[in-house]
Amino acid sequence: MNQTTPMKLHLLVAVTAIMLFAVSESIAGDWPTDPNAPLFVGSAEGPDDGRLSIAVASDRAVWAAWQDPFCQGDLRLQRMAINGTVLAPGGLAVQPDPTCGFVTPPDLVPSAMGVALGRGLADLSVSPVQRFDPEGTATWGNGFGTVSVRRLGGLLALVGGDVLVVSTLATTISVDRIDPTGMPVWAQTASIDNTMGPNFRILDIVSDRLGGAYIFWDAPTTYRRTVRFARIDRDGQLVLGPIAPMLTGELDGHSRHTAPAAIADGNGGVVFIWTKGFESGTTPAPLLMQHILPDGTNAFEIEGRRIALGTRRQYDPVVRTAGFGDILAVAWRDGQGADQIVRTQLIRTETAERLWGDDGVEVTALDPLIGSIDASWSFGDQTLSLPVTGPTGVAIHRVAVDGALEPAPLQISPMTPATGVHAVQFDGGITVVWQSATGFETALFAQRVNQGGRLGNPPCNRADFVSPFGTLDFFDVVEFLEIFTSGGFAADLTDDGLLDFHDITIFL
Repeated sequence: MNQTTPMKLHLLVAVTAIMLFAVSESIAGDWPTDPNAPLFVGSAEGPDDGRLSIAVASDRAVWAAWQDPFCQGDLRLQRMAINGTVLAPGGLAVQPDPTCGFVTPPDLVPSAMGVALGRGLADLSVSPVQRFDPEGTATWGNGFGTVSVRRLGGLLALVGGDVLVVSTLATTISVDRIDPTGMPVWAQTASIDNTMGPNFRILDIVSDRLGGAYIFWDAPTTYRRTVRFARIDRDGQLVLGPIAPMLTGELDGHSRHTAPAAIADGNGGVVFIWTKGFESGTTPAPLLMQHILPDGTNAFEIEGRRIALGTRRQYDPVVRTAGFGDILAVAWRDGQGADQIVRTQLIRTETAERLWGDDGVEVTALDPLIGSIDASWSFGDQTLSLPVTGPTGVAIHRVAVDGALEPAPLQISPMTPATGVHAVQFDGGITVVWQSATGFETALFAQRVNQGGRLGNPPCNRADFVSPFGTLDFFDVVEFLEIFTSGGFAADLTDDGLLDFHDITIFL
């Protein structure tokens, strides 16, 4: 590699130091580097682990929303900036809760640099959906509400900051598209007639990547639940459905004890994953997948394809994109009672080929009462990260693209007991949020995990070489020049195979 002269290097040291100290602004924040002292997000009443939702906005801030007390409490909201600065100690109380025992996770989705938030299953005539900007200010006035008693079924973020609001009343599913200013995009509400009767729930709302969405819902039979889906296009027109993606007989629905999962395939279709329902609690219950094509037809047999061939009960699937839709990473609870483990599989969308063997990869034991899992795929190093909670705190287990499990998990918090974990990946790192209950009090915590397992602030950019990360200072200058003069490829910021003045210009 070409190198500059020593004289030029001395000059660059001086100039670079002066420029950085003169014009750079420290963005050092509050993400902790100690696993024993995670970031405090907020608190709640009671140990319930189904109260939390998280989302990442376009400015890379992570938002958390949760229900605090059981009776007549508040819906709370917290924002964690990219540098770990929180919006308010303990979060903001943004909407009162007039009910008792209402701990359904809030519906929370990004909307440009803010978020849209609603109380799950709440009456929109009483508890409207609201949008909040980075300062925590409500931007939709009185929010999106309804005159009639419509129950919130879910929200979906669309490109450009628009939000789909799905609600239900009797046998009708209604869909509204709201822009970032709070104005409706469609002249009238889209409507879907549900033929399964009024006793149903919205399971999932998935983007078709074309401006529209797939909406999944189910209804109970004697021992199982049956599923329907419909597709709304970007203009609010019903283009598919209702359609049943699986066998509809009473013995062929999905398990009533665990919710299915759905994810876009990246080509206008969607993949639906469910646990087959059985009356007996000891009958092996397989995890199945169906690939639904853009025209609504099934790519596989009506009974679906197996995620793994094991004979234990497989349930609570978590699914993430691992190859722009053509490959999916799936994690699930495997087993029942005290004998539960976390298993994971990499599977092709088009063929249902199991890439990590017929049984997938065994990850770790899972506590049957408080254990929880989430998943995050890193495209940078082609690795699946699985945050797992339990009596020993929170640990991240990593599986390489070839199915090799790292022998030692990364313990990001020993605070116990931990449960209700959620994770989101961006900027090459993962933000993990979870709950830790002591008696009747629950605290919510977060950690930022960067590449290599380092806790704390993410780098500002490629010029942020050394600690303290999140701050551009003289130490980064020294490190860059040491790497540059020794011929290290990390200083090749132009990625042209040469070390020259152009790399120094990029650094500055």
